[in-house]
Amino acid sequence: MDKIIISNLRANVLVGTLEREQQYRQEIVATLTLHLDLAAAGRNDDLTRSVDYSEIARRARNIMETGRFRLLEALGTVLGKMLMEYAPVRRAEVLLEKPRAIAPAHVAIEMNFDREETR
Repeated sequence: MDKIIISNLRANVLVGTLEREQQYRQEIVATLTLHLDLAAAGRNDDLTRSVDYSEIARRARNIMETGRFRLLEALGTVLGKMLMEYAPVRRAEVLLEKPRAIAPAHVAIEMNFDREETR
């Protein structure tokens, strides 16, 4: 299966279980991987046979910047459901990094979404 990968998508997000995390935005770095068949789009040079990754990145960043989440898992679920709205997408992965969660380490979650499964 072919992939479109949107990486290093950065946004300042209200996310966390601590009171201060709900008051001050933290940088979250997202990588969105979409699994879909890109052959027809490539053969025909036709965006309608694929997905508009600039639109997806814009929508993802809007979700990240306007939402309020206690858990990265909640943010990941919202992003994953949005990705699955695009009919050509068969599977998707959402990787979210919270670089300053526990110094000096990064924390990251990765969630998988499949058209055949519902969450």
